[in-house]
Amino acid sequence: MRSPTRSAMLGAGVGCVVAHSQSTKLEVHRLSDTTTIFEQEQDLDTFGGRLSRARAASYLTTKELSLRLGVKPSTVKAWECDRSQPSAHRISKLAGLLNVSLSWLLHGVGTAPVEAEDETAADVIGEQLAKLKLLHAETGQLIGRIETRLDTLAQPPLE
Repeated sequence: MRSPTRSAMLGAGVGCVVAHSQSTKLEVHRLSDTTTIFEQEQDLDTFGGRLSRARAASYLTTKELSLRLGVKPSTVKAWECDRSQPSAHRISKLAGLLNVSLSWLLHGVGTAPVEAEDETAADVIGEQLAKLKLLHAETGQLIGRIETRLDTLAQPPLE
């Protein structure tokens, strides 16, 4: 039995998982966006907002994405600002390049990008907490100084 070529495995379709069983048989499991489309909360952002977030999550600049799509950077910026919409074949290319599903890009449900902001948000919050703790300690010291000063002012003068 011949093993499938890479192009045959890729030809299985978008959203397919190719798995090998213990025998050399090739199994294809289709993962459709419709299996989770009603279970997920809809991303209420606009098409341009979702496109911008997916591009950022893919660490691509507007210029890099435009070069891969064969359009001008101003065209990508117009899409991200919701001033225009890409054609159907470009939307399909965008979904593939940005590793998101067509349904997420168009409607906000389906496979969304893994956003790096989630990882860095914890770091940012951790830094803010450390600053807050430092400010809390400094505030405690200032309160102690003010109380000491008030105590000295409240004492009757010595004669």
